[in-house]
Amino acid sequence: MSLDTSNKLTVRILNDTSKYGTGVICKLDDCAYVFTAKHTICPKDKDDCFRKGRECNNCELKNSYSAKKTKITIDKPEAHGIQFKPKTILHLKNKDLAILVLKENDFKHIQNLPKITLAEYAELPEKDTYLAHGYCKIEGSQKSIPLIFDYCTVKDSELFLRLASNTTSNLEISTRNIEGASGAGVFLGNPTKLAGIYVKTEEFQNTYSEFFDETVNMLLQEHGLPKVIIEHQFNRIKSLTSREYLNCFEEIVHSFDLGSSRKLDLLTIKLNGKKIDYPALKERLLECLHILCIPRKTIKSLNDRDLTRKLYRDGEKEYSTLSDEDKLSDLLLQGLLESREKMPKLYSSFNVDDVSTNVHLNYIDASKSEFVYCYSNLTRELNIGFENVIEKLCRGATNVSGPADLISSGILESHFSEDEQKNLIKILLPSETSNGPSISDSYALLVGFEFDSSTLDKLQSVEKFRQSLHDEIKTVVANNLGKLKEYLLKIKSMDSEVKVFFIPFENISEFKKSVDEELYV
Repeated sequence: MSLDTSNKLTVRILNDTSKYGTGVICKLDDCAYVFTAKHTICPKDKDDCFRKGRECNNCELKNSYSAKKTKITIDKPEAHGIQFKPKTILHLKNKDLAILVLKENDFKHIQNLPKITLAEYAELPEKDTYLAHGYCKIEGSQKSIPLIFDYCTVKDSELFLRLASNTTSNLEISTRNIEGASGAGVFLGNPTKLAGIYVKTEEFQNTYSEFFDETVNMLLQEHGLPKVIIEHQFNRIKSLTSREYLNCFEEIVHSFDLGSSRKLDLLTIKLNGKKIDYPALKERLLECLHILCIPRKTIKSLNDRDLTRKLYRDGEKEYSTLSDEDKLSDLLLQGLLESREKMPKLYSSFNVDDVSTNVHLNYIDASKSEFVYCYSNLTRELNIGFENVIEKLCRGATNVSGPADLISSGILESHFSEDEQKNLIKILLPSETSNGPSISDSYALLVGFEFDSSTLDKLQSVEKFRQSLHDEIKTVVANNLGKLKEYLLKIKSMDSEVKVFFIPFENISEFKKSVDEELYV
């Protein structure tokens, strides 16, 4: 990561008590956080707390120590337009770490900033370069200055960092200078990963930072906020596309119960008025053809050599040779899982009944992952389509090739990079002494069907039109719920999640034909 990226993400934290510190922006798809130190936003003086024996990491910011969001300003003196008041202030009970949640209206001002992930602290290399920017207290300067660390190790519950000598020589040697950098984001030099938050500046050269762990996401979830990505060795198998499928799927509210702690999610496309944007859906499909048809290893090689045109042409050639009648629905489902759900495909398996099962990986956190078994069907009748996919689930998942077959078949070596292979083996075949995540199973189904809107009252409201579509889907699910439960019991699935995507089409044959006509082959 360049110093320029670190600088772009660094902001100043102003406190009405006339003290200030530093923070770092962590931008997600539809919200953003600023990570900083608790003592930066606390109204009390840190030195006074130290003399009283109070430690910032255990402080709960209550009573006279309470941080008021009206008293806090987030700005960047050298950048026009960045001056915010936090919407919410959260803090960790056992860390000197605070999270400032930005308001929705302020998100537009940081849209162009790079996204980052948080590093898994146990995997941080000791002898590497770590970078930060901080608003050090240097007279006449309102710019953030770079801080370079040349050593890092986990010590007790914190990160121990050593400032490089070329950094200290530029700081007019003083702990008072550097305390303004407290709360700065410390980045692993390469790639763009946030390793921790710089909090203890008193010893100057030998410093401490708070590292990130799952308590951060637990706090965010408690307040109904999106989790941040903590980059662990077991979630390095990335989805191959981040493009959203119109970003227009919505959940269908229902009260169906699959029993045995199973979960059922029903989703369908949001309507644009009383229409679906089929041209845009087709465009996303064509962009993803290569993902379905070309090995990951080959995709990476062509991308690395900047052969994008060849990649797309080869993908279209391979797609045109596939004879599977469900290839279009498989592509739809794979694109949804790769882009919307961030679940990369691992492999395809065929059993004795010639049922194709596509298997995706859902990395949840460092302790848990899921194999997602996928089945799809496009047919005119919604009821027939749903019956077909749950029948496929039963026939396919009963005898699907296991993860060990992925390794022994040679697919692992031919489809994945060397680094991906190593990490997959740790997931697929964990040793007794490994800290790999536990594996469970879940299922993703896609049903494409024809929805005859001509039978509906054209004068009814858009909301009633939408509800008519949802009601038709729920009626079919209700009629087949007993059979789905029976099949899940047959494949010994006791506490899994079943996610079903429903896509209505005006005419499936015409849509398939229009996709084929767009191919260059």
